[in-house]
Amino acid sequence: MPIAGPRKAERGAVRSVGIHGVDLDLQRWFPITIADDGAVRTDQYGLSTPGIHKFGANTDISSASVPEDIWDGGGLYPGFIPAALACEILSNDPNDDAGDTGARTVEIQGLDTDGNIQLVTATMNGVAPIAIGIFFRIYRMIVRSAGASDGNEGTITARTVAGAITMAQILPLIGQTLMAVYTIPNDFDSANMVQMMIGIRATTGQAVSATMALQAHPDGEAWQTKEYLDVHSYGGTTIIDFRHAPEYAPLTDLRLRVLAVSGNNIVISGGFDIKFVEKIMA
Repeated sequence: MPIAGPRKAERGAVRSVGIHGVDLDLQRWFPITIADDGAVRTDQYGLSTPGIHKFGANTDISSASVPEDIWDGGGLYPGFIPAALACEILSNDPNDDAGDTGARTVEIQGLDTDGNIQLVTATMNGVAPIAIGIFFRIYRMIVRSAGASDGNEGTITARTVAGAITMAQILPLIGQTLMAVYTIPNDFDSANMVQMMIGIRATTGQAVSATMALQAHPDGEAWQTKEYLDVHSYGGTTIIDFRHAPEYAPLTDLRLRVLAVSGNNIVISGGFDIKFVEKIMA
C-alpha cells in the first residue's frame, strides 16, 4: 500500500510531511508517493521523497518458542549489534554463484560505521564467503540478478566475520529479505511512523491469536514498547494508521515482536511505513 502525503521546500532543503498531521505549517506543498518496495521516489519537481516500507514474516511460531521477532530467520533477531563490524555474504547452495543458475548479484542495504545509509552490491560465490565491508546495520537485501532459476536457490546470509552473527538472510527463491526490523539512519533529522500492519494465520487452519509489540530502542537507552496489541486470525490483517505519526530519532532501532501466541506452527507477517524528515541545510 503506497504512502501518500504532502511535503514542503524550506530554506533550500525539503522537509517530509506525513498525511496524519506532521508539521502543518503550510508553505509550498507537493503531493508525493512512497512505493511499497521502499525505494525513494521523486515528485513532479524532481525533488526526492524519502521513506521506507519495512515488512517481514516469521513462518513458524509456537507458544513454547515466544518471544520471537518478525523476520525470516525465526526466533529473536540478533543483528542489533553494539558497533559496526566487518561482514560477509554467502549461500548454502553452490548454484548461487556469478556463473551458475541461482543468484548472481545481491544488493545489501544498511548503515555504515557512522549510522549513515550504505549500499553494497556483492557478486555471489556460492558457499564461499565474500567480504562486503563494515556494517553497523543491515536492514534489507535484494537479489538483483540471477541465472536460469531466476532467483536464489539457497538461503543467502549476510553475517559478521567475527562471531558469525546473522545480520540478514534471503530464503530460497524469495529474492528479498523479510525483516520487520529497522534502524533510523543518521542521514535524516528524524523519522515518523505513519502505519503498521500485522497478519496472522495457522498452518492447520484453526483460529489463533497473538500478542504483539512494536518496540523501539533509542540510541543510548533501553528497549521500550510503543504499541501493544492482540491480533486474531479471524479478523484479517490488522492495519493501524498513526494519526499522531510518532517521531523517532536517528539510530533508533525498531522491531515487531511476538510476545505470545495461542497455538503452534503459526505464521505472522507484519511491517510498518516510515517517512523521513530531511535535515535542513543552512
